[in-house]
Amino acid sequence: MRHVLIDYGRRHRAAKRDAALADLTIPASASGGDTVQVAALITSGAAGAPEGQLSVSVDGAAPSSAAIPALGAYASTRITVPM
Repeated sequence: MRHVLIDYGRRHRAAKRDAALADLTIPASASGGDTVQVAALITSGAAGAPEGQLSVSVDGAAPSSAAIPALGAYASTRITVPM
């Protein structure tokens, strides 16, 4: 894997409060009518992240949602959503 850094000359930018999806775990198989657990690892950046909402839809199914708590700087949380 290669990483590319592009420097636009802004060395002292203010950190933004945001979060990202770091990992998503979905069962490899399920039968019709099964309830499966989808797990998402959410991580925050240098400024932390406010509360949010995770919505997951797999293979056209109706989306399931779960609340994401506010996160401190460089924190992470695992959210499990039944589908």
